[in-house]
Amino acid sequence: MVVVFKGVCSSCNALRQNVGSSEEIARLAEGFVMVNVEDPEDSLPELRPVTYVPRVLFFTPDGKFCEQFYNRLGNPKYKFFYPNATSIAATMKDVLEKYPIHPPVKQL
Repeated sequence: MVVVFKGVCSSCNALRQNVGSSEEIARLAEGFVMVNVEDPEDSLPELRPVTYVPRVLFFTPDGKFCEQFYNRLGNPKYKFFYPNATSIAATMKDVLEKYPIHPPVKQL
């Protein structure tokens, strides 16, 4: 999971505070490699499928961008914008369902 932001962006700073205080995000984060990228213009092209900030992008365990994971409750024009921790957590759950941390345990 990659969070792309700019230090001077008020929406970015508000999201960072909201996510930082979320117990649910902390719990779900155990299943992810979490990366923060500041000032995306200087970053790798793989982080620029969209140009607005803040944005949250999800990648497969082998590093491929997963366009199918986005904020389904948000504006379709800004699919990767998340206004709060609750919306990010919902997508994190979807990702973990597709890419579980451990194989499911079979019921006997």
